[in-house]
Amino acid sequence: MDKEIKICLCGIQGYAGHVLARLVEQHPKLTLTGILARKSQAELYAAMPFAMEKHIPVYSLNELQAQQYQFDVLVLATPAAASIEIVTALASTKMTVIDLSGAFRLSQRELKQWYGLEHQLGSYAAGAHYGLSPWNKAACHQLIANPGCYATCALMALIPLLKAGIIANETIVIDAKSGASGAGKNPKPALMFAELSQNFYPYKIGQHQHTPEIVNALQQFTAQSCDISLVTQMLPLQQGIAMSIYAKSLLNDEAMMLAVKAAYEKAYQDYPLATFAAINQGSPQQDHSMLSLKTIVGTAGVNIAYHVQDKKVFVFATIDNLYKGAASQAIENINHLYQFPIDMGLTLKGGMS
Repeated sequence: MDKEIKICLCGIQGYAGHVLARLVEQHPKLTLTGILARKSQAELYAAMPFAMEKHIPVYSLNELQAQQYQFDVLVLATPAAASIEIVTALASTKMTVIDLSGAFRLSQRELKQWYGLEHQLGSYAAGAHYGLSPWNKAACHQLIANPGCYATCALMALIPLLKAGIIANETIVIDAKSGASGAGKNPKPALMFAELSQNFYPYKIGQHQHTPEIVNALQQFTAQSCDISLVTQMLPLQQGIAMSIYAKSLLNDEAMMLAVKAAYEKAYQDYPLATFAAINQGSPQQDHSMLSLKTIVGTAGVNIAYHVQDKKVFVFATIDNLYKGAASQAIENINHLYQFPIDMGLTLKGGMS
């Protein structure tokens, strides 16, 4: 396809929005041709010099409603409440909307329970496509709900094993740790440098909004009702997610090691952004690389390491919460929409700056 895909981005000053802008700018088929913001063009240009250098127009929501025909895709890197407001105003648009918040991942009942939010979008929101790449390829959908960062990491690790029928779907424990950028850019006392530096703590125990998302997606992709326990914890780091997952094996240990390898090979044979390997196989250097956050931060990939012992399966998954957990997954969804190679434009390595 030779057509230039015109992108409008909202939330460009947030962490994920900043990464998104960089990814769009380096993508050979995408062009950032508009920014949706509450700030005036002068205010946004002062905060984002690159937008001024490239003369990218800045629109208010009312202006975007009048100019929406200029864009192919609107990407929202905004909090859930803001996403609901914007999508409600643009529900009749012909643009594809990709939302990075949790506004359209859950049913109305669950949205109220876990986010304390409601909307009146009815069938429009109910038809949102859950864009977990490569498991749910976006195609001809008007509204795409980008998965959450913890959910993405857990699902990439668990779906292949549950689909293969080799782990029990009960008592799956997910011990998840994330860098502070996952909490967004709004000031919070617990995320101040003096509080977070040399510190580490669990948060939202039993209340994390990605819990129902993980359960729903596992049901969708594996046709199994799963019992999971998710504990999220804050690391004194900028970005990255490290996840340890514990499940019961349904095979003896030797057969299980072969089955896990086969499950991941089958699942990701055509997906270049996933790397998987057994650990404790005689290569400490490879083990360290597979388990280290430094290996994955600043990339669009996912690393999955695994170990089997005493009929238990230990899976260790790592992603960058701002890339595969947010911005680069949105790019994957755009690549799916326009039938580009899934990793097109996703070779960038680097942090938020």
